[in-house]
Amino acid sequence: MGDVIALNPTMTVLGFDVSLRRTGWATLDYDNGKLLDCGTIEPSPRLTTVESIASISTQVTGVISQCENRGGVDVAIEEGIAYRSGRTTRVLAMAWAAVALSTWDRLGIEPYEVNTSEVKKAATGEGNASKGRVTNAAVGKWDVRADDPDIADACWVAEVCRLHMHARFPEGAA
Repeated sequence: MGDVIALNPTMTVLGFDVSLRRTGWATLDYDNGKLLDCGTIEPSPRLTTVESIASISTQVTGVISQCENRGGVDVAIEEGIAYRSGRTTRVLAMAWAAVALSTWDRLGIEPYEVNTSEVKKAATGEGNASKGRVTNAAVGKWDVRADDPDIADACWVAEVCRLHMHARFPEGAA
């Protein structure tokens, strides 16, 4: 998404693992990486694709608003993945765009993008680790609240962003 990344080193980091039916999210404390909150966004299965995208956007805005109540927030989002099915790729791209646009609308910043292999590598040391290993690593690092593959991925997305921010803003540099 370009070089526009407005990172503020005195806040929380909100990570998203985007999906049309079950988007995981997690908020980490910038300073110590503690898991502050997490959950999933699950539009009703009765909704059309467009209605689901609108629901995701509304719910993401709500999660961002909750984070803003704690102070500053930066948002990280797992990069979209291309699938063999063009329809699946399009639908996931729409869900990804809903999160990105909600971030832009609410905060005026683009989310920090995290590659899927970076998520897996941060969790396990291997860029091709299974979802199960990533989830187990999240539970080991945070707690049982991360014992859900979508939330676990969101935790690691936020953690990769947080570590990147620490590299950009060492203590005392802000």
